[in-house]
Amino acid sequence: KPQAAVWGYLYFFAFGFSSIWLFQGLEKITFPVIFEVCLRFVGLLVLFIFISQPEDAIKALMIMSSFALLNTVVGFYLVYKVVGGYSFKFRGGLAQIKDGFHSFLYKSSNNIMMSAGPALVGVMCGQAAVAKYAPAEKIIKASVGLVGPVLIGLYPYLSRKLLQSTTLNLKFSSFIVAGLFFAGVIGAAIIYV
Repeated sequence: KPQAAVWGYLYFFAFGFSSIWLFQGLEKITFPVIFEVCLRFVGLLVLFIFISQPEDAIKALMIMSSFALLNTVVGFYLVYKVVGGYSFKFRGGLAQIKDGFHSFLYKSSNNIMMSAGPALVGVMCGQAAVAKYAPAEKIIKASVGLVGPVLIGLYPYLSRKLLQSTTLNLKFSSFIVAGLFFAGVIGAAIIYV
């Protein structure tokens, strides 16, 4: 359907032009991360309220791409406030693609492998196994998607702290990892029950 393609391309565009990398580099990531996480929660709530049957697939894609576009537009506005005026140059874009091609290959191959899970389970174990595997995989992907921006925000802070005092900050980093681990175990227990 043409509508699905349009909303799919808009969704792709929104994530392709995300500006979170700039704020991560500037270590001013608090607002963009909080905004993105809140927007994801609101998007999930809207999906939960308005999507009830398989025929709503285009509506679901529309909702998902709308929230992603809103996040990207707000990100562009924040970039404008931080950097000032900027322009898009085709030649400069090609140079950036050439310089960052190894990153593109890494990220895209990771995404392909993450998406290939249900297909591989289906080929190896059949449809019944996919029926059991796919819902759990979707929950895990959603959880990782919600935690990802927070971890991206913590990375520069923890790296800088680790350079200052290794022993103390290794303990602090271990505490954060242990806390995230126990939060994951509690979340898994809640989902299991």
